[in-house]
Amino acid sequence: MTQNESHYVPAFGLHVLTPFYDSFAKLVNPLRRRLLRESNIQPGQRALDLGCGTGLLTRMVKQSAPEAHVTGLDGDEEVLKIARDKSRGVDIQ
Repeated sequence: MTQNESHYVPAFGLHVLTPFYDSFAKLVNPLRRRLLRESNIQPGQRALDLGCGTGLLTRMVKQSAPEAHVTGLDGDEEVLKIARDKSRGVDIQ
């Protein structure tokens, strides 16, 4: 399937809403913090944030486990650009 034939739907259904993604996504930060505690990521371990969006959880993982190898992956190139911009200078792939 080519990109033009893709049936991909961005978060909130429209790219015009992407700038508001982080504001709404932060509402689940308590859940993210619990996930981080329970995952107990150790130095040297690898963490993959599938569907990372703008990288909120990805950055939280790296902050909680600086020696871990952290990778964010998302099908939406627009939110990945935001994630890259927000993660400049942080060792995240």
